[in-house]
Amino acid sequence: MPYYHFRLVSILKKSGKPADWIKQSAPSIEVPVFITSARSEKGRWAVIFKRIKSKNKIAFVPKTKGNHGSRALWDKFNDSNAYWEAVTQFLNNLKLIF
Repeated sequence: MPYYHFRLVSILKKSGKPADWIKQSAPSIEVPVFITSARSEKGRWAVIFKRIKSKNKIAFVPKTKGNHGSRALWDKFNDSNAYWEAVTQFLNNLKLIF
């Protein structure tokens, strides 16, 4: 597992939450949700995404290998435009909802 996963589990444990607290809590999320990642990371959040009950949820997985975190939006990467398009579409849809 990547470092950030261990860090998250450590934070959850310190705050008295079980390691799978996010997965357990996902069904109570009713606000709009946007999730993206590098292509190889989809398996780490797909189950959580399915459990989210929000009617306004978007998951974007790039056709390329993609990048982790905010790096995905950096214009030095060839696929950053695809991420920006997905984020922009999500935000534009929110304008229509609210």
